[in-house]
Amino acid sequence: MKSNQTIFKTLSLFVAATLLCTIAAASVIEVAVENNAFTPADITINQGDTVVWNFINGSHNVNGEQAEFSGNPEDFISGSINEVASYTMVFTIVGVNDYVCDQHSAMEGTVTVESTLGVTNNARHSRSISAAGDRITVSGAEGSTISIYSITGRRVHHGKANSQIHVATVNQKGMYIVRVSNREGIITKKVYLR
Repeated sequence: MKSNQTIFKTLSLFVAATLLCTIAAASVIEVAVENNAFTPADITINQGDTVVWNFINGSHNVNGEQAEFSGNPEDFISGSINEVASYTMVFTIVGVNDYVCDQHSAMEGTVTVESTLGVTNNARHSRSISAAGDRITVSGAEGSTISIYSITGRRVHHGKANSQIHVATVNQKGMYIVRVSNREGIITKKVYLR
């Protein structure tokens, strides 16, 4: 009997550790640089994720220098690249990073970096997050990116709010982490659907 309990405990610890490693694993997000466009131009990543800009054609660069964009939490620039190559950046600071191609000012993009699943609040936000029934409602959301995660770290909703009130329908009861980010900062709140 004791050996079965030991096996069960060991197996449980292994599953928990695997789950935590999966949640915390950094991702690599690729952006194509071709035809005078960044594709996708606006991305949302987790803290510690890597962005790789793949230069397909033309002469371009990626300029996210703080001298150009004073609100950027991180400073990055690729230099001019006029051949098939790539530029890689690991983002470690939470916030919104704007960038542009210096040769083509209409080529713009944004990297929004969210913190890993920890729950933090940024007091500069004037957002309200509530839950009722199967809906999670964010008030004052216009222009914000809204991500909702299950307690296991799986993203169940992600989108850009086009109005002051953003409603997401989640089909299962339980605890969720709601993250609202915009140029003012990030707010994260734990909500319960009963």
